[in-house]
Amino acid sequence: MNRPYEGIARKEIAMKKIVLLCFVLLGLVAAQQGSAQPATPLSLDSNIDRPSPWEMERIAPSPSPDFYRHISKSVVEIRGVLDTRSLLAAHRYPIDYLHYLLNGGNGSIRVDNKVYTLDFGADPDLHAQARRLHGKRVRISGTVARRELPRLMPASSSQVPSQTAEIIVVTDIEDLNEYVRETVDVDIQGRFHLDMLLGFDGTMGPVVLVQAKTFVLDFSNLGQDWHRFVQHFDGKSVRLKGRLCKMQSYIGPMIPETQPVQYRLLHVSSFEAAEQTYVRHGDLMEISGKLRYYRHIRFGRGAVDIEAAGKAYWLDFGGNDALYKKAAEATSAGHTVLVKGGLRKSDQAVVVHDVEVVRPPEHYRETVTVEICGFLQQAERWGGVMELCIYPPNRTLQVNVNGKVYTLQFSDRARYVDAYERVGTTVVVFGTLERQTLHVSDMVSALPPVCLRPVPDTLS
Repeated sequence: MNRPYEGIARKEIAMKKIVLLCFVLLGLVAAQQGSAQPATPLSLDSNIDRPSPWEMERIAPSPSPDFYRHISKSVVEIRGVLDTRSLLAAHRYPIDYLHYLLNGGNGSIRVDNKVYTLDFGADPDLHAQARRLHGKRVRISGTVARRELPRLMPASSSQVPSQTAEIIVVTDIEDLNEYVRETVDVDIQGRFHLDMLLGFDGTMGPVVLVQAKTFVLDFSNLGQDWHRFVQHFDGKSVRLKGRLCKMQSYIGPMIPETQPVQYRLLHVSSFEAAEQTYVRHGDLMEISGKLRYYRHIRFGRGAVDIEAAGKAYWLDFGGNDALYKKAAEATSAGHTVLVKGGLRKSDQAVVVHDVEVVRPPEHYRETVTVEICGFLQQAERWGGVMELCIYPPNRTLQVNVNGKVYTLQFSDRARYVDAYERVGTTVVVFGTLERQTLHVSDMVSALPPVCLRPVPDTLS
């Protein structure tokens, strides 16, 4: 009865022996390979020529646009985003600026999420240059100093030992000239007003209202007679194209500590009416256009006609006073109306069945064209095994500008290959921006690759 089970047990024991033998053979092979390479004895000689820590930092490659490197034992060179905010602004960021507050430095520089405290000394020109370069990527040269931190609680030196912190005494600041230049072209369809109150001092001006936004219009591109051209569109829906400019400030309410009223200025390049008129023939005729009222009587009330597609049609409301009143209110408000009714062949008049107010849909579309000068880098993301099979690998490329990262999108493989060869350098990228994604149209090199200043042969 137990013979089948005994055979299975014997097979399991044999398999275990085979697996154990394989492990033993692998261990012997590894031991032979290790013995083939002679081990280097550990030298205790203190005079051996070893690279110093700052030399090792200089030789190591920099995977990011920022770095902290030693030129000599006490002289450092730092590349990062400068921050010279005042103590009042620094209180909002107690974690990053705790060291800054305790040391009483004049600013800080961020390198790969690490903050170094800076001291600009007593040079007023250096302070002014630092304030002008706030928020930009710079290269700083300076010396490393150790300063004693102030004690938070009164205590004798025997009870609490004094603590010191590292601070960088700045000797030179160099602007790396990274920038983002945006050009915003817009296509707007909204309500136009020729004279709208802009400031509380009575300032009036032409504006367009779209999706709860107000834009002040500049018609200088349309010539000197622009007022005569646009006055017929007052209160109507219009479609215009142009380029956005800086904010315009106007006097606000006469209340202390009140900010001025600000609107975005728009240089208009094209301007046209958005309300379209048409005539559709069918079982129920549809006419979209403007109503016109006359003083004489027709069909038992004041004569009304509608003009569309270069032709005028008399309207017969019959005894429907509600439709007549609705049409009159729409006309007084300047709206375009849609009249539905039947065409009477005897006098070519339209017997009105319904009247609707036509409000053209509002839209706001913008195209952001940018020129960006920044550091080209790869996204820190592994693309899988297939990434090893092609060159260049399908890595996401980014441009880093003053600590802000934009993802690059290429239209073809050739542009990507050309950009991949420039990784680690400063480039100028042209394209259209969509949120944080930049659709690249062109890329050129701006500066040679980031290199360090020559290190002296003798380090002190």
